[in-house]
Amino acid sequence: MMERPRAAATKSRASPARSVTEAPATSGKERMVHIRVSPELHRKLRLIVAAQDTSLQDWIAQTLESAVNQASAHTKREAAP
Repeated sequence: MMERPRAAATKSRASPARSVTEAPATSGKERMVHIRVSPELHRKLRLIVAAQDTSLQDWIAQTLESAVNQASAHTKREAAP
């Protein structure tokens, strides 16, 4: 099977990073995040979600939320006087 060529890197047009307090309010719509994982990782993820009787979408969303909450708590502890 022939590997698909990757697009050349382009200059990002994203605006400069904002702090959490400066972030614009979301419209309530869910956002999509696309990631690439190895076939082996994908297989392992499918086994985990099947054992937990959940979807890959829900499992990843819950895992990301947990990681963000932990990182946020860690950041708050570091910022405390």
